[in-house]
Amino acid sequence: MSSDRIEAANNTAGLGSPLFLVKARIQAYSPAFPVGAQHYYKNSMDALTTIMKSDGVLGLWRGVNAAFLRTAMVSFLSYQS
Repeated sequence: MSSDRIEAANNTAGLGSPLFLVKARIQAYSPAFPVGAQHYYKNSMDALTTIMKSDGVLGLWRGVNAAFLRTAMVSFLSYQS
């Protein structure tokens, strides 16, 4: 039964990963960083299109492996009965 929960959590992490990437990049912007070491986006749609242009569609899932590991571990530990 636990593997079903882990699979569901990983599906959620995979689907939410592009939105989390956009949110993280928008929040990480700081004018104090040197030029070239930061990303500036006007809004969420601008971030999505810019990431897809520069990294391709699969670039939206950058860092998804860490999200899968995190959700699998949390699901496994949280739902032990």
